[in-house]
Amino acid sequence: MSPDMRILLVEDCAATAEQVSEALTSLGHEADVACSIESTAELIARSAYDAFILDLNVGGVSTLEVGEQLRLAGHLVCFASGVDPQSAPSDALFLSKPYTLDGVADMLARLSPLARRTLAFH
Repeated sequence: MSPDMRILLVEDCAATAEQVSEALTSLGHEADVACSIESTAELIARSAYDAFILDLNVGGVSTLEVGEQLRLAGHLVCFASGVDPQSAPSDALFLSKPYTLDGVADMLARLSPLARRTLAFH
């Protein structure tokens, strides 16, 4: 059976990335992990993704610009952080840290209707 969505998780904490990647897999999705802005760009250049989960701050660098570029290109983006969601765009999906399986599942449920509409046009 193929995965529901292919998701790129951008997270600089290895333990957190592993936890979320496992959660995404257990929920039926395929996940790749990028631990820096540079590796994010490399993975995007060589692979197609249905959605992106971006930690707001990766290695001391904001991912807001990358996320906005992805959103403007029509990609599904969820920002994540352990700080106030006010730092994310007001119309963006947001996932609070620490991550929980229920939190990830809820975010995916909010993302899935958007994915169905977006993927129907590709």
